[in-house]
Amino acid sequence: ASVLLQEQLVTNRLLQEEKVSREALLGRQFDLIACFEQTTKRSRNLSKSKLSDGQLNTLDRIATARAAISDMAPNQDEDISVQELLAEG
Repeated sequence: ASVLLQEQLVTNRLLQEEKVSREALLGRQFDLIACFEQTTKRSRNLSKSKLSDGQLNTLDRIATARAAISDMAPNQDEDISVQELLAEG
């Protein structure tokens, strides 16, 4: 039982480290997207007809990346579910 408990503690610590790492990466991705949005903010103020295909493509990619990252953002309900599963475990 002691060995299993020790293994569980090690696993929990590794998972916590991974979570911190992923959250930091997610934060950096949001910051990067915000930088791109700032540089293209002027483009948004122009009418769509005045934007080049490259500018429109960039704006579309930024929107797609933001949506994908938002879908991956940690959800409080998911955290509770994971904790419940680990407690059962």
